[in-house]
Amino acid sequence: MKISARIRAFIRTVLYRDRFESEMDDELRFHLEARADDLMNRRNLSATDAMRLARIEFGALDKYKEQGRQARGLQWLDQLTADVRFAVRQLRAAPAFTGDHLDAGDRHWGQHSRLRAA
Repeated sequence: MKISARIRAFIRTVLYRDRFESEMDDELRFHLEARADDLMNRRNLSATDAMRLARIEFGALDKYKEQGRQARGLQWLDQLTADVRFAVRQLRAAPAFTGDHLDAGDRHWGQHSRLRAA
């Protein structure tokens, strides 16, 4: 696959994330139902038993979703988003800490700008 096609696919996936997730769910559901149909025909199982066995054989569907995200290059974006959310939660939980550090940063940058002006 050309690099330009990969970049377009990545951008499309980022911009239309809900659609990507929905298509991935549909794809996994299709394979699960196809396996259940196969089990019903080959082993004469009821629909509920075949679906249960298909789910057991497939294992956790989240594993396949994670592999799909990783193949599209979204894992780093998910990790970055999670890290930023965690940082914001931590800063909100300790407003005094946040204020002290922001104030110290202002003083630090203020000193540098005064040194340059001199």
